[in-house]
Amino acid sequence: MGGKVRRHFAHPPGQAPTGGHGPETVWHITTKHLLAAWARSRPGVDRVRLEQWTEDRDRRADVEVLMRDGTKIALEAQRKLMTDDGWRARHRDYARQGVVDV
Repeated sequence: MGGKVRRHFAHPPGQAPTGGHGPETVWHITTKHLLAAWARSRPGVDRVRLEQWTEDRDRRADVEVLMRDGTKIALEAQRKLMTDDGWRARHRDYARQGVVDV
């Protein structure tokens, strides 16, 4: 208590899931890496990065793909069921920043 804290990931204020969350599953980690490898093999791709925040730090894409023409694509590895409202909110956040979400 009161000591130094090492650098770590933290959700922006008010963005953490209700009740917190556990460590990433093997499925999620594997899927992100498969998506990244697939994206790197596509024509017109300039850069692929894992776990990248949007410019306003509202969303963090599992895989961010930057195309040579400047288009940004967010690939999300989603196994858990998502509500329509949850999907719309995520889509709206990405769309507001000109990011195509898949």
